[in-house]
Amino acid sequence: MQSSITFAGILPPVVVFPITALIYVLLNHSIVGSVQVFVSNISFEQSRVMTLDSLLPDFILACLGILMALLWTIDPWWIGLALLPLVLMYQSLHVPQLKQEAETDSKTGLANARYFTKRGKALVAETARTAIPMAVIMADLDYLRTINNRYGHLAGDVVITGIAKIIRETIRDQDIAARFGGEEFIIALPGSDLISAAALGERICRMIEKTEFILASGEIIHATISIGVACFPHDGATLTDLTHAADIAVYYAKSLGRNRVVCTPDVPLTTKLDYLAATTDEPKPSVPTQATLSATSSALISENINVAPATLEY
Repeated sequence: MQSSITFAGILPPVVVFPITALIYVLLNHSIVGSVQVFVSNISFEQSRVMTLDSLLPDFILACLGILMALLWTIDPWWIGLALLPLVLMYQSLHVPQLKQEAETDSKTGLANARYFTKRGKALVAETARTAIPMAVIMADLDYLRTINNRYGHLAGDVVITGIAKIIRETIRDQDIAARFGGEEFIIALPGSDLISAAALGERICRMIEKTEFILASGEIIHATISIGVACFPHDGATLTDLTHAADIAVYYAKSLGRNRVVCTPDVPLTTKLDYLAATTDEPKPSVPTQATLSATSSALISENINVAPATLEY
């Protein structure tokens, strides 16, 4: 007891108690992290138990516990007033969760289109500054309508979530993958050139082709995907241009029979014109063709109309 009093005499309680709380939190997180490393076969760094976001809430709660103990010795009625900051803490702890929900597609767990657009524009700007390569992959599930008509819409959801899982497990940590539409996915690949992006697209394409998607009934179905690749700055200087170019490459991949990867430089000019005509108010062709350029298509190109790409369902 005397040693404790002497220690308290050297350092004031307002310093001793937070230090004690910090030591407790560090020891506790070290033990939890070690268990995760042992059980999940991951590195201690990957457990992320020593990050500020992980340590700070526990440290604040430990300090609050010390404060509650001190107030109890003085007057228990003060505890009710001191607990009011917990309401604020509860709300603040939910801010990251709400932020993640606002940035994530609920069905697939990938980023949503809004977040991808925001981060994608920042990546393009950074790429322009640093002159490092960047590629964009657009992927579109083949025959989703056929899957839904034959097996039901829940089957389509199984395939979409399964494809999202494959994409998430295949890309790098710095890549950004998003669900861009009903059956469309998009991936931003900072630091990747056209060759490496095409190789990644081919790997995703083949993995999806080999995957067995198991329905709730136990029935197994297969699916394929068509992929288009565009690279900064050759195929576009903005995120919109890159997305548009990759979407045209998807259009061409489907015209070649689907289940393949097409790079933007390999897309014929006639296909680009057909795509532009198909995404206007003109009637869509059921299958992209290499038909002779129509007067309308020529006029659209000559006027350089910027048409947002539409999702083509086939």
